[in-house]
Amino acid sequence: MEQLVTGDGEDTGQSSLLGVMWRYRWAVLLVLVGSIAFGLVINDIKTVDYVATAELIVEDPRASSLEVTDFTRQSTQNSERNLADQVEILRSTEAATIASDLTGGEIPFEEVIERRVISGDATSNLITIAFRANSPSRAKMGADSLLDTYSEMRRRQVQATAEAALAKLDALSAVIGTELEAINLRISALAAADLDRIELESQVDAAVRELKISPGRE
Repeated sequence: MEQLVTGDGEDTGQSSLLGVMWRYRWAVLLVLVGSIAFGLVINDIKTVDYVATAELIVEDPRASSLEVTDFTRQSTQNSERNLADQVEILRSTEAATIASDLTGGEIPFEEVIERRVISGDATSNLITIAFRANSPSRAKMGADSLLDTYSEMRRRQVQATAEAALAKLDALSAVIGTELEAINLRISALAAADLDRIELESQVDAAVRELKISPGRE
């Protein structure tokens, strides 16, 4: 009889517990969802980011043409401005696009924008490129792609400058050719006029000689 009573008591207790849980099911559900979310947050916090860095030194091409004794301040200002310009180039969306393309799209454009860090040190003309990723190989790929991006953008800039210079030379050559043609025409006209003058002088000399030997002049 006691065992029957004990069994009934356990069944009653379980039923009561289930009843309470059912009664407060929304609260239980919220606690469960909160526990899962907390676990996900903790997992994200524990995620390790790897950082790869690359460095490059930039120099202002105009600095070598300045006299240090007379233009030290100007040279320093130009170098700082040039360094800031190069940093902005690497921070541009164009640089992010090229870097993503250099990885074959393995690192998307958005990830390059989010995970790159570009900084410059004006005292040493040093640019530091850093890239964060969830693995060492991916971090290195991102940093290397940005370093190669700088070289590619500089190559394009030099090419564009050279093409612009050649276009100016072509235009100048056309102008010079036109001017030379006009000069040649003037020279030809002057030469023709000079020939006419020489011919006229010859005729005058011949007339004078005839006058000198004419019988009526003896």
